[in-house]
Amino acid sequence: MSNQYDHIGDKYRSFKEVSTGAEQAHVTALLGDVRGLRVLDLGCGHGHYASRVRELGAARVTGVDLSPEMVRLAREALPENATGIDFRVGDAESLGAVGEFDVVMAVWLFPYTDSFDALRGMMATIASNLVPGGRLVAVTAHPSFALDRQDWEPYGLRTLSHTALHRRHRVTSALLAPIGEIVVESSLWEEDVYAEAAAAVGLSDLRWSVPEVLDSDLRERGPEYWDAFRTNPFIAALTARRDPGEGA
Repeated sequence: MSNQYDHIGDKYRSFKEVSTGAEQAHVTALLGDVRGLRVLDLGCGHGHYASRVRELGAARVTGVDLSPEMVRLAREALPENATGIDFRVGDAESLGAVGEFDVVMAVWLFPYTDSFDALRGMMATIASNLVPGGRLVAVTAHPSFALDRQDWEPYGLRTLSHTALHRRHRVTSALLAPIGEIVVESSLWEEDVYAEAAAAVGLSDLRWSVPEVLDSDLRERGPEYWDAFRTNPFIAALTARRDPGEGA
């Protein structure tokens, strides 16, 4: 499902530019101090988070995405004299080891899998690129998100259809970007599927969290506007660590 972004390109960048800042603030807080660290961004898209992490002081950042169009946009957005950051085309499911990293990011990567084996393959890639004790910081769809409600439209998401399958829902959604709707296919996985896939490759200490509404957003929109954001969370962060001394 990941290569659907070849046909989305700049529309997705437009969607991310206007989406709530709560996700970015939460990811930044989970990353903590990245100064001097080596960071791998799997499913980097147009390079939003990879560039942000480099700005925060990461020593080296590598972004990987299945979509050549997304990688082109990421490279295009880099300053002419940018150093310590590179982007490459690759499949996170079968990438293998490309280096030793202190942190692997996977922002909106896991929903674009359509089998447990694919999800496990991505987890194996993460584990094989992390140093022992290294951290995963991921963003994915909240396992308990209520698909039959449409209260996320104010935040840029409309559920068009969904089908219950084994341990997941297959979901067709529209991302409501300023320059047009973006229709994407994804999976809403049950929570224990992540734990099983992670444990199989030596990732442990899984922790879930959700972004909080920013004070600036509360002031701008008022608290009632954010009711669904709080009561029916779609954005969920998942963190984990590679077991010390364990292989992937």
